[in-house]
Amino acid sequence: MKKQFVETGRSPFYRPFLAVVVTASLFVTACNKNNSVQKTADTIVTPSGDQSTSLTTYGVYDFITLFPTAGNTSYTSYRIPSIIKSKNGVLIAACEARKVDGDAGDIDVVVRRLLKNSDGTYQSGIVASQWTTQKIVAGFTSITIAPIPAGGPAQPDSKLGTWGNPTMVVDQSNGRVWLFMNYNDKDHSQQGGGGFLPIDSYGERRTFACYSDDDGANWSTPADLTLDVTPNTFDWDAAGPGIGIQKHFGATTGRLIIPALKRNIYSDDHGAHWTSSPVPSSLGTSESTIVEKLNGTLYRNDRPAPKPDASVSYRRTSYGDIGSWTSAFTNNTLLPDPACQGSILRYTESKPNRIYFMNSASQTQRRHPKIRITYDEGGSWERSRDIPESGNGTTTILGGYSSLVKTGDNLTGLLIEFNNNGPMTLQYHKFSLTWILQGAGEPTGY
Repeated sequence: MKKQFVETGRSPFYRPFLAVVVTASLFVTACNKNNSVQKTADTIVTPSGDQSTSLTTYGVYDFITLFPTAGNTSYTSYRIPSIIKSKNGVLIAACEARKVDGDAGDIDVVVRRLLKNSDGTYQSGIVASQWTTQKIVAGFTSITIAPIPAGGPAQPDSKLGTWGNPTMVVDQSNGRVWLFMNYNDKDHSQQGGGGFLPIDSYGERRTFACYSDDDGANWSTPADLTLDVTPNTFDWDAAGPGIGIQKHFGATTGRLIIPALKRNIYSDDHGAHWTSSPVPSSLGTSESTIVEKLNGTLYRNDRPAPKPDASVSYRRTSYGDIGSWTSAFTNNTLLPDPACQGSILRYTESKPNRIYFMNSASQTQRRHPKIRITYDEGGSWERSRDIPESGNGTTTILGGYSSLVKTGDNLTGLLIEFNNNGPMTLQYHKFSLTWILQGAGEPTGY
């Protein structure tokens, strides 16, 4: 059954922007001294003052804390990032804003945005004040929960519930930004315990979606899509988290796809209707990423689940297509993983064609984040670089959930979790292709 998405609350605030081309090797940032540059071995220290350029021997690299907890009276931690670039070049960063410790209880989904300058040029994003203040998308008001047939659960208070797993995708045909989320009420958690009831019945975990037509400034009321996109055999469910894709190749060009637990959620009519299609699940996976190969085939790169022994803890990958996915997931021994979410991004389609992949490259810990590049559509990962760990590795650790985006100035943005001795924050890192390569050449691709 497909869900028809009724447009409500469509915003009139649509702002066209000038398109500009910025050379990737030029990355000038207005660097706030309170947001220090992470010094790596090849850093060239630039002049002090309010204006500086974060240049390294090979390309550019810098970061800020985008979702801080210091002095924050509303939320104790921020986790589970999703970041995309709108059709107009605006960066939209979404995440879970948690009022409690743990994965359950009162959790909102919030967004911040990086607008372009008034002359159409791109801001660096490496100054926190360049980003808009955070806005609550889900959790600020009660939202209608669709009834489940045959005596399902009563209407819960969605205002106090758990909103999470943000997963965004952009429809390039009309500029609409879709944001998928999961929801369960404040009294339930995945496994139960600690004062929570277990999620063990269909409908106790829901899938919602909303959209923005003005680059994330305003959002429609989240709509419950559970009956249309979640099989009735599921109790637990998880969209993404991270980003979805819009297909560029083949007969289904334009299809919107959200990777989800044991399936892909998709729409062929720009989100008017959504449904889902299964992927093989004999080898367990969770928390999904997806990218389209140049031949139109889809590539899933998922978290292993349940958590395997460290010696065999790798990403699990599979290839296929909506409606005809027959390739079973297998352990990808080129990609060690501690059983955590990762992120994937098509960076270029023309030669050398590049796909980026990001995860905590450890089989035991959510740390040692690494960015990798494949030039053969996922067959091998020939170039990589560790993301500088901005913590001390013991009480403050960089690593965990992440989301990648190609910025308007042709650099790479990374929204990633940082464990600040308990409270979780989200950092925004920005770097160039030449920074990843460190002077190495590249294959020609195909």
